[in-house]
Amino acid sequence: WYQRRVRGTLSNPAVQIPAVDNEPFSNFLPGSKLLDDVMQEVEQLRKEPMDIPIVIGGKEIRTDNVKFQKIPHDHNVDLAKFSYADKSLISDAIESCLAARSKWELTPWEHRAAV
Repeated sequence: WYQRRVRGTLSNPAVQIPAVDNEPFSNFLPGSKLLDDVMQEVEQLRKEPMDIPIVIGGKEIRTDNVKFQKIPHDHNVDLAKFSYADKSLISDAIESCLAARSKWELTPWEHRAAV
């Protein structure tokens, strides 16, 4: 059954995987507006680190156990703070993934490939 299903869908001419559209290449030349914009964003992040929640089943969760990600070139500056998951939250995340897997497995492969 599985081979027939795969063989049939692989040769399905109606399958259209969307084209990939990358961002254009950018030069960050000294004095350019693009570089100025990026540096302004970096300065903003230095003042106010990003807050990254745990996301399980589409729900944002924040814990009291918070860790910080440092800017790679300056370990004295926090780039982001994130909630750290305990064993219970990790179990919840695994259960959520296993529940989603059943639906995902029933999704036609061409739709999965297009993600």
